[in-house]
Amino acid sequence: LNDPISSRSRKTKEFIVECDVVFLLSYLGQFMSAEDIGFLNKEIGAANIKEAFIIGSKLDSGILDYNGIQGCTIFDAYQASKNNYMEQGYKVIKEQASMPYSADVFKVLNQKSLEGQEVIYLVSSVMFGAAKALIKGKRYSAEEENIIKRMKRRFTGFREDSDFMLALAGIDKLKIAVLDATRTRKDEIIKKRRNGETWGIPYRS
Repeated sequence: LNDPISSRSRKTKEFIVECDVVFLLSYLGQFMSAEDIGFLNKEIGAANIKEAFIIGSKLDSGILDYNGIQGCTIFDAYQASKNNYMEQGYKVIKEQASMPYSADVFKVLNQKSLEGQEVIYLVSSVMFGAAKALIKGKRYSAEEENIIKRMKRRFTGFREDSDFMLALAGIDKLKIAVLDATRTRKDEIIKKRRNGETWGIPYRS
């Protein structure tokens, strides 16, 4: 959207208008920043899209930034980091939902969260890629190898195991709970959008 070639930004905005669901990828180092909020308010609000999910990326970096005691377990660091980012994200959603000028998408996100539905997911593509490399018997990328070394050095209990790293990655949960469910309900989504209605996925973790 901030492409120096204006025609590309214009084409993206035209595409957004045709979307039914938006997945906002927000880097956890600047999670739900003013830029993210502005995008949802300006671009998504203008397109009148009421369905969105927030995906916090680079969870591995977020965990490594955890400032707990040295030698704490990966489970403690994961849970503390997850709780912190979730609280931060839902706080932003709640604040925006209460403001009259905010896009309707924030009100929908807030309502879903009040009903116990998840609208924020945290993922690590590095952990996902490393797990897939293990499964396929391939070497890690330089980034994957670096993150794994840091995890081992920083936390106790980290296992270089594909199932463990897939669970840490969070992508399979996102795929099953949101992406697959969204594809399954595609026709319903389109129909409701044409009728000016909102929709939801009745999922609870």
